[in-house]
Amino acid sequence: SSDSDKEWTYIGRNKAHYKSIVNVLFGIALDSNVPRLLTLGMDRNLVEYDILNSTEDNLVVMSTDKIEQSGTPVACAWYPPINKEHFLLIANSEYKYKLLNATTKRCRKTLLGPTHGSYIQKIVNLSYPEDKHYMAFITEDKIGMSILPLDGNPHNTTALLGHC
Repeated sequence: SSDSDKEWTYIGRNKAHYKSIVNVLFGIALDSNVPRLLTLGMDRNLVEYDILNSTEDNLVVMSTDKIEQSGTPVACAWYPPINKEHFLLIANSEYKYKLLNATTKRCRKTLLGPTHGSYIQKIVNLSYPEDKHYMAFITEDKIGMSILPLDGNPHNTTALLGHC
């Protein structure tokens, strides 16, 4: 692989959120190899951009979906392909997880998230070894891990003090 394969290409910019962006997600569509770019904002909007039809200095918004009513989204990640459906995992300020269908962006399940002093600030999926799935997370002062698939059971999650 050459250095040109690793370069970023500037497409454009777009003010799709009126509050801070919480997370930027890159991915590939399930039914095709189309690249996906999504942003999640504190304005409770999940915005997907149309990368293929965007031109220089014109980043096209494909869809904007309101994903929360009362809570504020604080973290998100792609949910590992454990099920037949492909999901986005979103954590909110009310200590809840939401599993959204990655295509329709509709809520498929709401679960109790970890309640270790403060809400989740970052989530990362871990798939090692291949047949086991875990999710690591951080809160304000703790580092934790959950066994996947998520079911809301607090006994499937643990957290330790990360720093003082």
